[in-house]
Amino acid sequence: MEEERERRLDPDNRPEGAEVDNTGETLPTVEEFKERNAGDDEVEGAAGSSDPSKAFKENPPSEEEVEEIEAERKRRLDPDNRPEGAEVDNTGENLPDFIKEEIREQQGRD
Repeated sequence: MEEERERRLDPDNRPEGAEVDNTGETLPTVEEFKERNAGDDEVEGAAGSSDPSKAFKENPPSEEEVEEIEAERKRRLDPDNRPEGAEVDNTGENLPDFIKEEIREQQGRD
């Protein structure tokens, strides 16, 4: 019977999603667990990360990527590329003149 139990408990023989009763096991303390997993947080996308977007925030896009994004934005905003019946948000028309001037300057750089 013990042999059958061992065979069934072998991780290779468990069905996917099987639950395991660990009540007889001595689990690590919080401190031991931290020691075992030290350095795991440094791995990008590691489980338990409180901010999964942190890697992206710390790794800004390259100048080439920014240029590609701006070119695509400009292409998509071009009135000639709008689908028929597309709605346009013109709320910027109510902006103060100094803001409109800044926008014109930025568009002139493109």
